[in-house]
Amino acid sequence: MWAKNQSHWFLYSLDLSKLSITIFDSISHDKDYYSESNNSIIAFFEEKHRLQFEKKINKGKMDKQPDGYSCGYRVLSKLDQCVFRKESETISVDEVKKRLLRFIEAD
Repeated sequence: MWAKNQSHWFLYSLDLSKLSITIFDSISHDKDYYSESNNSIIAFFEEKHRLQFEKKINKGKMDKQPDGYSCGYRVLSKLDQCVFRKESETISVDEVKKRLLRFIEAD
């Protein structure tokens, strides 16, 4: 998810079995920071798919970024972990960068 007017990436994870939403963000923000995005996502699923998600949004664990630019890499690393790996398995930001470069150069 791209934070509008903030130049920042963070990740939403939707658990359809529990109808819950978790946000993963490499920068700590208060809950109001996400309210516009939360409302849009919940409204989309309620209108299009007739799913009633919990209104409480969970904050997931994610490594904090030490700089002003690595949020996108961290989101991709967390996405990889959520989809392909166990909670304890992660790939580094450097590995994400390498994989992206290989992908781009393959064209």
